[in-house]
Amino acid sequence: MKKIIGFLKLIRPINCLMMALAVFIGEIIVAGLNLPLDKSFFAMMTAFFLTGAAMVLNDIVDYNVDLINEPQRPLPSGVVKIPEAKYYYILLSILGVASAFFVNILAFMIAILYWFLSALYDLKLKKTGLLGNIVVSASVAIPFIYGGLAISMAINVLLLFFFTVAFLANTGREITKGIVDIEGDKVKDYKTVAIRYGPKNAALLATLFYLTAVILSPFPYIIGIANIPYLIVVSVADILFVYLTIRLLKDPTRMTARFVKNRVLIAMLLALISFLIIPFF
Repeated sequence: MKKIIGFLKLIRPINCLMMALAVFIGEIIVAGLNLPLDKSFFAMMTAFFLTGAAMVLNDIVDYNVDLINEPQRPLPSGVVKIPEAKYYYILLSILGVASAFFVNILAFMIAILYWFLSALYDLKLKKTGLLGNIVVSASVAIPFIYGGLAISMAINVLLLFFFTVAFLANTGREITKGIVDIEGDKVKDYKTVAIRYGPKNAALLATLFYLTAVILSPFPYIIGIANIPYLIVVSVADILFVYLTIRLLKDPTRMTARFVKNRVLIAMLLALISFLIIPFF
């Protein structure tokens, strides 16, 4: 049972579910509730499995870093062995790409591109700092576009808005993670914003990304695409983002950055829920 839980923790199931939800949101934005259930299911499974694969590869690559930063994780704690994790990564990758095959050719190509970018990030671009943050955030935001293309081979202004806001918020979170991981990242000579310019400047840059996302959030309501229910839920997410940025700016330490990094996921989930509300009102 302990090993099963370890394998589950490796894929960060909340992250996987959020990515699958983002795909579903992209689907219903372009097609409403008249979804082809088979394509919808396989598109969501693509996001779930490939996100899980990316999480596993990240922990394999960061094994030595996590011995310092996150010793309680499945790999550094010894609950899951490195060879087991490698086979797990291969299985998840195959399931993710195979799921995309049952959607359409464009979805299949995007899935392969996503898999390639996530591997490139873990193996090479993570060391570059901000460039790596940008690449991984684009990968996190692409499920909205993927969902639209999976169902109707089309995207619209709302999907581009979702992509932009998710990209901004996640880039802020990636920079915040750099503050959390600063000691271990030094061991592998990562050029994160926190290492190159210090935690205080990293907190300032993360805040810029968070608050830009907050400023843009009323856009669907302003142009008449969304109404009051969306505005109410997204405002709750915005308030949480603002609160967390204030905490980070006041105390850009590893402990506070960890608190912010974890709570930002809640704000991002609330934002996803607000996006999901739009087609129903």
